[in-house]
Amino acid sequence: EDRMTLVRAPSSTGGLANAYSALLNGACLFPFDVQTKGGAQKGCWLIEHNITVYHSSATVFRHFVQTLENNFDVPHLRLIRLGSEQVTKNEFQRFQQHFSPKCILVNALSCTEAITFCQNFLNRNSIVTGEIVPVGYPVPDMEVLLLDDPREAMETGESGEIAIRSEFLSPG
Repeated sequence: EDRMTLVRAPSSTGGLANAYSALLNGACLFPFDVQTKGGAQKGCWLIEHNITVYHSSATVFRHFVQTLENNFDVPHLRLIRLGSEQVTKNEFQRFQQHFSPKCILVNALSCTEAITFCQNFLNRNSIVTGEIVPVGYPVPDMEVLLLDDPREAMETGESGEIAIRSEFLSPG
């Protein structure tokens, strides 16, 4: 039985989607209020409640892993999903240090309008070469375009409508 913690405003689109995804799939949902409980207690709280799925912004995760002692281990987590901001190599190294070899770190990029559109799945053996953990890699044969009102492609730096062109999209 999955036990998911959600460290995110439940009123946001992503928060609602995650809450309903957990509950509609039979998981228990354990919201964690960082403002009330503070980040330093989160590690013990995750262990105490046998949390298996963790979701928060990269900043909340960053503050959380900075509180963990060198030998601290969070054994039950199988999935950590981060979003909203960049994940650094330092945070990834702390993931490698404190979480089970079976745990997967998902670095995701999304916006409210388009839901999640980039994800990178990493495990403890993954190699991060730069200072920032990539959110994914280009999908072959896919273009992201910026269009004006007559649906013509626009130049970089202009405002317009985001469109995705690919043979992998459904019609309409």
